[in-house]
Amino acid sequence: MQLVNAAIETFIERLKGTTDQEGLRDIFDASSQKLGFRAFSYHMVKVVGVGMDLPVAVTTYPEEWVKRYIRKNYTSLDPVIGKGPKNLVPFSWGEEFNPSRLEDQKTKRFFSEAYDFKIRNGLSIPIHGHAGEFAQLTLVADGSPKEADKTIAEHRFTAHLMAMYYHQAAGGILVEQATKTIKSPITPRERDVLRWAAKGKTAWEIAEILGIGETTVIYYVENAKKKLGAASRAEAVVKAIYKGLIHAD
Repeated sequence: MQLVNAAIETFIERLKGTTDQEGLRDIFDASSQKLGFRAFSYHMVKVVGVGMDLPVAVTTYPEEWVKRYIRKNYTSLDPVIGKGPKNLVPFSWGEEFNPSRLEDQKTKRFFSEAYDFKIRNGLSIPIHGHAGEFAQLTLVADGSPKEADKTIAEHRFTAHLMAMYYHQAAGGILVEQATKTIKSPITPRERDVLRWAAKGKTAWEIAEILGIGETTVIYYVENAKKKLGAASRAEAVVKAIYKGLIHAD
């Protein structure tokens, strides 16, 4: 218990000393990995009084899985997203979405595909604000199903506490970045590039489709990343879709 308390204290102190999104993400990622979680995803879904399209997101999921998730529009199918706002306490996928109990074939295939990317059992933590705000942080446990279940059981409360502190630190920064994005939206050409990226096209393929150079495509992607506050091309695509700037059709 003392080791856990010390780890939490170190985590909180590191958060206090960081003021940028990438730094906060890296701190949470490193701390959660020490507990046995391989990746996480954080979504701000609703912010009261902020006139923008949400959610905005931070994720360390495998980039290929993020691309597939976007390309297949899994936001409309993912039961984890649907359950989050209805819950007040953390829930594990193993408890709520056990494959042996699932009847819907599309949902079964969804989890089967996620499993291929080692996204197996996760712990989702709903975060409700007093004025109706809502965010959700999900951690994917590492190892075999049995090992993942053990990790979630042992660290559920620690992960919950960490998620609350991360939300407090990262939420304001994300809202500020999203607000700036509204004032300085991506250009039509940057939208075109991200729209084709959402379909899984490479920079070379996008260049061929749009009739421009591959270097120019990369330039547009980098510009869009900066404007959207994204650390990778996949994250830029996710944020562009969530803000309604492009559509994953």
